[in-house]
Amino acid sequence: MVTSSVEEYLEAIYFLEEERISTSTMEIAKRVGVSPPSVTEMLRRLADRGYIRYEPYRGVVLTDQGRRVGRRVTRKHRILECFLHDILSIRKDRAHRQACEMEHALSDEAEDRLHKIMKYPDRCPDGKVIPTT
Repeated sequence: MVTSSVEEYLEAIYFLEEERISTSTMEIAKRVGVSPPSVTEMLRRLADRGYIRYEPYRGVVLTDQGRRVGRRVTRKHRILECFLHDILSIRKDRAHRQACEMEHALSDEAEDRLHKIMKYPDRCPDGKVIPTT
């Protein structure tokens, strides 16, 4: 089972790769909101579990396994943002924060049904593409 902390890091790395931003320890630390030493420790664990390829001072690359998890969490996040913003009329910034909290608890089944109910949106309120499964 993947913990919410692992999901958060893989989602951050997925986002950085998607946006073509450096996947350095500093960029990951900014995205996750923790110190660079905490990131370094987690990157070692993620590499040991096969989610990333990591070389200190050279950045990080997701493996296929890590990319699947990062994409899945990103998909849940963006679908939740659509639901919160478009259906419940919650402001974008609040919808984003709420989606961050909810994405780890949302089951794959609930995600699929939520997406279907909303008639399969392909972009979140920020215009970012909702990844396919």
